[in-house]
Amino acid sequence: MITVPDTTSLLGYAGQLFADLWVWLAIIIGLPLGFFVLQLMIDLFKQEFEEYKKRKK
Repeated sequence: MITVPDTTSLLGYAGQLFADLWVWLAIIIGLPLGFFVLQLMIDLFKQEFEEYKKRKK
């Protein structure tokens, strides 16, 4: 027979596991995405700077 305290402690462990996994998933997805966006911004600034140099001539 499964008692209520056993069930609640099991659900507590499962909830803590998913809370910990959320942090790792955010890091695994967010870090590469951040670098990708940073690279896009750098490329955009390089492109704008090249166009600025051409207009200045």
